[in-house]
Amino acid sequence: YYSDNNHLATEFAVIEDTGDGKAFRLKELEGSSEGNLAALTYFKSRYSDLADGGSSISDSLTSARLKQQEKIELEIAKLKSAKETYEENDYYSKLEELIVRLTKLNEQLDSLKVKK
Repeated sequence: YYSDNNHLATEFAVIEDTGDGKAFRLKELEGSSEGNLAALTYFKSRYSDLADGGSSISDSLTSARLKQQEKIELEIAKLKSAKETYEENDYYSKLEELIVRLTKLNEQLDSLKVKK
């Protein structure tokens, strides 16, 4: 059926998120530039986990921090996708800076969860 109708069976799903037209299966993603942007896709809002019972000021701060978190995660995904264009030391230096920023921001968000 799938071959005759030019369909792909769902159990053989692939991902292509860099726009180069080359798709990969999950097991092929390790070490590939594919999948980094798709990893940022969320099916549930993170904000809802933190916003229950908060004031408009804390909600505003939480929302801003979550947007900042997503921005840093996107920067990391883009950096990983372009890894081969960087010198090794430069790549890891940029990655380390982004991860440190993300870690600090995650600590702030975690502290907001605990207070609620």
